[in-house]
Amino acid sequence: MDKEYVPYNIALKLLDKGFDDITCSAFYKGNKLVKSIEKGGFLKSSFQHQFYNQTEVQYHNGDCLAPLWQQVFDWLRKDHKFHIEIFLSDNRPYNTFHYRVTQIGQYFTLAYDSFEGTYEEVRVKVIEKIIDENL
Repeated sequence: MDKEYVPYNIALKLLDKGFDDITCSAFYKGNKLVKSIEKGGFLKSSFQHQFYNQTEVQYHNGDCLAPLWQQVFDWLRKDHKFHIEIFLSDNRPYNTFHYRVTQIGQYFTLAYDSFEGTYEEVRVKVIEKIIDENL
């Protein structure tokens, strides 16, 4: 299930851009993924007690939240009005993914590209593009 969490490098970029959803079920301690049910995990009540001072999350030594991909897509849509589509090409040999990013309430497309690779690879590419160029 670790593949459902964004990689550490994206988690750090999200932290820098203001992602702070403490409902995340895991965090990165350094670059190691730690789930809240594991011994030493600091999320949920332990997280709130040790690292959450009622108004903001406190991070130490490269630690950061490890959101699920869906949490990132939801945050980008709800907080930043980005609508992201990832879809498979309808041209043979049907192995190319496309992504499109639009701003909710706007008519134009912010980003569109094609990528021969896996869905997971294009998901990384589109999130990095939004973080690096649009946030």
